[in-house]
Amino acid sequence: MRERSGFTLTEFLVVIVIASMIALAVIYALSSGGKSFVKNQEIDNISVSVPNILYSMSREIREAGYINLQKNPIAIVNPNVVCAQGSSGYISFNLDIPTSQNPDGTGTYSVVKYQLQNGNLSRCVNNTNCTTLNPPNVVFTDFSPTLGTVNSSVNFVPNQTDSSGNYNIVQIGITAKLKSGNNSYTFTKEVKLRNVQ
Repeated sequence: MRERSGFTLTEFLVVIVIASMIALAVIYALSSGGKSFVKNQEIDNISVSVPNILYSMSREIREAGYINLQKNPIAIVNPNVVCAQGSSGYISFNLDIPTSQNPDGTGTYSVVKYQLQNGNLSRCVNNTNCTTLNPPNVVFTDFSPTLGTVNSSVNFVPNQTDSSGNYNIVQIGITAKLKSGNNSYTFTKEVKLRNVQ
């Protein structure tokens, strides 16, 4: 009788089962790593995009009440800052918005409003030209602008005026989360109003 070389059917099946288990473990590890990579990218998107939104918003809020007095010398400076907090929070204010023809403003006020509605943060001018500011896959759960002032210890004091009876600081709080997640991220910024009389 000749000796046969090769594998028996049982040996072959054992090798297939072991190879399949190894392949499944590798696929699982790669898919888990891919999912966590995507989730980390989305969290990075929040940690970069939301502060950028806050920065742009704070630049406009800081200028609330600005008007080009060369175009309108009899204008009265009036920031008219109004705030509301919560899941439908907003801040509105008067601003002379620069244009390409008038980079210093037109001499007339527009009402700029940042508002939160149904998880979307938007910027509207005169209650019409609205732009949604949400980054992809991000919803906002709270928008809380608060008027106040700074005390002698340089701490923000909400809902208090300065010695002239004016609010001169706006504290902005924004809470965001991924559409598919439960973790919320809150960002705050204090903005000094330049055009308060």
